[in-house]
Amino acid sequence: RRSRYEEGGGFANATLHLGERFDIDFGGRYSHNSQRASQTAGGALAGNVPVNTNLRSSDNVFTYSVAPKFKVNDRVSVYARVARGYGPNVITPNAPAGTPASFDPDTVTSYEIGFKGETSDRSFGLDISGFIIDWQNIQLLTVVNGFGININGSNARSDGLEFTATFRPTPGWVTSINGAY
Repeated sequence: RRSRYEEGGGFANATLHLGERFDIDFGGRYSHNSQRASQTAGGALAGNVPVNTNLRSSDNVFTYSVAPKFKVNDRVSVYARVARGYGPNVITPNAPAGTPASFDPDTVTSYEIGFKGETSDRSFGLDISGFIIDWQNIQLLTVVNGFGININGSNARSDGLEFTATFRPTPGWVTSINGAY
């Protein structure tokens, strides 16, 4: 029938230079969203579909990023990053009685540390990083009384390592190898 989704936000990024070799990047975003919906159903094929007239949901969220970087020289740097992300919730239309009309947003906090560098003649380069990702209130699809709805699951953690090695043995010839664990 009728629904409305509104989202507004503001963000800012800044870099703090603490000497010639050390920087810290900061980022922040505040956002607000609100949803309203109402639904009705009728007719021979509608069956026993519930009527939902005042469905509402809203979130106020602050996400951020902090990323220090140390430049060993013009071709080599070491960095780290901590960031938080967010996935909004959605109103579940015509959910069966006793099921939630909406669910909580999920959030992700990621931690990364890495190295980027290449030789002075650029014949070899290496990018390598390790990461941990903490995911909270995972949004899942489930079935209640034959009706698909979104719910929040538990939490999860993912960690790993990624790399890319680049070889340039002669001008015009570039070979890269990458991998992830």
